[in-house]
Amino acid sequence: LSFHRRDHYGWPILLQGTLLAGAGLHALFLAGRDLWRRRDPDALLLAAWTGGTFAFATVVNWTTSARAVMPLIPPVALLFARRLGEVAEGGEGPGWRRLTPPLVVAAALSLAVAHADTRLADVQREAAARITGELRPAGGQLHFQGHWGFQYYMEQAGARPIDFEAHGVIHLGDWLVLPLNNTGTRTPRPFFRPQGRHDLPSCSWLATTQDGTGGAGFYSTVWGPLPFVFGRTPPATYLIYRALGG
Repeated sequence: LSFHRRDHYGWPILLQGTLLAGAGLHALFLAGRDLWRRRDPDALLLAAWTGGTFAFATVVNWTTSARAVMPLIPPVALLFARRLGEVAEGGEGPGWRRLTPPLVVAAALSLAVAHADTRLADVQREAAARITGELRPAGGQLHFQGHWGFQYYMEQAGARPIDFEAHGVIHLGDWLVLPLNNTGTRTPRPFFRPQGRHDLPSCSWLATTQDGTGGAGFYSTVWGPLPFVFGRTPPATYLIYRALGG
């Protein structure tokens, strides 16, 4: 967890980070325990799969993201099932009464994160439709920064990605849209003058990606140390500029 990259986090972020870190360490413990007790090829495969994925996601890869951690799902599920089998063989099976609550919580958490991420994608589509519909009648070519779904919808509407190397031509009266909650963005050149902004609400109580110091970085720890964060989520902001000269 890259908590050192931000200068302040509140106790809710630290608490969530502690719980998630504990879950990750428990997965490594399961792999090590299974290998120590069984010492067979299956246990070695699961331990190598778990440890190798963990090492790649946290050390080798340029950033830690949910995508890099996803290969852990199969081996950890198998390790969990093997551990339950051991407990059942010993006559101490947990039973459905004990297993149901954590499974329900896990399912609810998964659905909540999926809802927040879906809402984030919807906001980018809504922003592209609203901004292009508003600026197109004003004339001038529409440029934009950012990637992901926002780029897809903006290009569908005829907007062009800004050329940071200045190989493209910018005319007086051209527009530029700068999404703050996105990647691949820079401060516009001085001849672009602020003309307004759009604030679109996303999921108000859970975030998977936040600009600033929100702490949520589902797709990259560049945004924050946690895959998702509970709490008040600010709206997605899109700044509007126009080329009016120096």
